Amino acid sequence: MPIAVSAPRLRHRVLAPFTSRSLAAMLHAVLGLPFALLGMALVVGGLLVSTVLAWTALGPWLMALTVRGAAALGGAQRAMARGLLAVVIEAPARREGGGPLGWRRAVLGDKAGWRAVGCALLAPFTAVAPLLVVLVAYVYGLLFLAHPVLKHVNYFTERAPDGSERHVSLQVGGVEFDSWPRWLLVVATGAVLLLAAPWLLRQAQAPHRLLVRSLLGPDPSAQRIRTLEETRAHAVEDAAATLRRIERDLHDGARARTGTGCWPSWKPRRATRSRPWPTCGISYGASTRPYWTRAWTRRSPRSPPTAPCRSRSPSTRRPAATRHRPSNPSSTSAPPNCSPTR
Repeated sequence: MPIAVSAPRLRHRVLAPFTSRSLAAMLHAVLGLPFALLGMALVVGGLLVSTVLAWTALGPWLMALTVRGAAALGGAQRAMARGLLAVVIEAPARREGGGPLGWRRAVLGDKAGWRAVGCALLAPFTAVAPLLVVLVAYVYGLLFLAHPVLKHVNYFTERAPDGSERHVSLQVGGVEFDSWPRWLLVVATGAVLLLAAPWLLRQAQAPHRLLVRSLLGPDPSAQRIRTLEETRAHAVEDAAATLRRIERDLHDGARARTGTGCWPSWKPRRATRSRPWPTCGISYGASTRPYWTRAWTRRSPRSPPTAPCRSRSPSTRRPAATRHRPSNPSSTSAPPNCSPTR
């Protein structure tokens, strides 16, 4: 059972140097140094020529073209890092200017362009270590691992003092590693180098990744300002949505209260005085008529208000003309379908 559990892990460790991710990192290490040297040569040449011609009208234009070319090389570096190293780096914001003079002024004053120039000048120094790791770990690791087979092909001839000749494939410090017990050490060394190649390559590419991310990415201060602006915009949108929701709730609540046709429960409590229940629009005579009903009738005799009622809706209440007086006006019993006001 333990052998079955450890077998997939062992297979993963053995095949790790030859996975797509490891091979992509190796390809980036192989292409990184030539590309960095080419970019460094172009940028240094452009800066030198533009500095010499700075006293002429052509010097600033050539310097602006050099800065923009360095920015283009930085875009290629970001594309290589994204495609081969799976390192996603956002492109920095560029300054734009109207007209030729505005374009030159914007390019020469762009911080991202000058940071790309610095990256082009420093990239060759950080691209050397990955190439050395590929050479030692992958190339020599494979050669050492295949030494028992290659010793019959890759060898040199050595003549002894007695005139005899012998083939030597690997010799270090006068010690040959072609015989049976000794070539096991060579094979073990090659296996260790191959197994450690992915880790060694990642450690060697760390300075280059840090250089590309810090100089070819967005400016930290500009990124912080952009983050604050986005946060403020989200906060304003949330506040506006909350305000609209509150206004909608208030409007719906007011419409629901006015649509029932009943007054709030506190008004009949002050208006009816002696009665503990609403009158529902029924007249009980001049002596028992609520004060607020008489006052409203004096102000607007044609449209008396409807008394508070919680049990009837506007669709079920009868018109005022069809309502009848009770048989006993002095009765103090509660009208039907009305609840007493507490």
